[in-house]
Amino acid sequence: MTILEELFPKVTILFINNISIKGLYTNYNNKLKLPGIRHYIYKYLQNLDRILERIERANIYIELKL
Repeated sequence: MTILEELFPKVTILFINNISIKGLYTNYNNKLKLPGIRHYIYKYLQNLDRILERIERANIYIELKL
C-alpha cells in the first residue's frame, strides 16, 4: 500500500515523480467557512494538509519546484 493510495484519485493525482493536488469542482457559492476564508479554500487546505501529513509520517523528503 502506498502512502497516498486512499487519496487517489479523489484528492490527488500521482505521476511517476510528481504529486498533483486536485482543485475542487465547486466553489460552494463563495460561502465563508471562517472570517475571510471561503469554504472551497478551506477544503483545499484540508486536502493539502492530509497529503503533507502522510508524506511526513512516511519520513519522505520532497523538493518543491516552482
